[in-house]
Amino acid sequence: MIKRLVGLDLFRISAALFVFLFHTGHINCSYGILQKFISMGAIFMTGFFMLSGFVLCYVNAFNKNFDIMIFYKKRLIQIMPVYLIISSLWVCLFSKEKIIDEIILLPVTILGIESVFTSLFNISHYGGTWFVSCILFCYFLFPLLNKLISKDNIIYIYIYILLVFVLIYSSFAVDYFKLHNIYSNPFFRILEFTLGILLCRVWINNKDKYPKLYSIPVIVLEVLIFVVVVTWAVKLNFYHGNYMLYNIFNIPMFTLIIFGLAGFKNYYLEHSKILQYLSSISYVFFLAQFFVWPSVPILLSYVNIDNNITRIIISFILCIMLSIFFYEVFERPLNKYLINKYLRNEGNEN
Repeated sequence: MIKRLVGLDLFRISAALFVFLFHTGHINCSYGILQKFISMGAIFMTGFFMLSGFVLCYVNAFNKNFDIMIFYKKRLIQIMPVYLIISSLWVCLFSKEKIIDEIILLPVTILGIESVFTSLFNISHYGGTWFVSCILFCYFLFPLLNKLISKDNIIYIYIYILLVFVLIYSSFAVDYFKLHNIYSNPFFRILEFTLGILLCRVWINNKDKYPKLYSIPVIVLEVLIFVVVVTWAVKLNFYHGNYMLYNIFNIPMFTLIIFGLAGFKNYYLEHSKILQYLSSISYVFFLAQFFVWPSVPILLSYVNIDNNITRIIISFILCIMLSIFFYEVFERPLNKYLINKYLRNEGNEN
């Protein structure tokens, strides 16, 4: 049985929280001394793609019976049904587009190819669902990437460095020539996903060599350095409308943090049902956010209290409640039904 890496659950939950806090900028929330760091919360999406590559590689690293069709079925079942339902709900409740526009865009939503059309970023709900589109591309390529990166080889480190260079250089080139942002471009997100696969292979091959990297003081120090560096960069006006410019900081730091958390062990956290549940609802927590931002002003008008603390508390509680609702009513029962229907005799691997 594959051992659950509780440290990666902590990373997933923390990253989801910081993306949420970043998005509270839609309702003008602020966070004092942490405001500069949280204003760059979008950089945690890089962490998500690296984490996704790492986790998939870890789960399948020793799978001798990898079946590509089972893998694709499981990934589609986990991602698409709840996404299509929640997207449909959002369109019905909050969309500002014309009905004909939504009908024309429907095939794009169903196929999950929003990220191919970068100009759709500011249309309807596509400002957030680019992530789903990009992760589908990553899942599609994972069997090939995992096969190519499947042996113990020092070359992984060189490939890793090369990909980091490509990502950093590309971000600066895009900014210099004032081209379209590559933030939602699947090609660059696939490179981040590939970094996660490479990092997992390096970790598997070397996990017993650096036990000190898994200690709480070291991980906390890495996080503090990350916060300070990003805050300092924002203060110096390093951001020019391109979050990917921060890859020069966040890829090295995410590399260290994910590597350390992968080896982090804590008996109580490993057996924590709450932590497992929070990790399980992280996907719908992301999707639920787009219902929160138009709803909070309406709720505030009823309670007749509108200040920074109230906006933060109400938006967080609402997002948690919606996440639990979406998970319990849609995601979990749908996943269970579809897996039993299409993968009952296929095993739990892949």
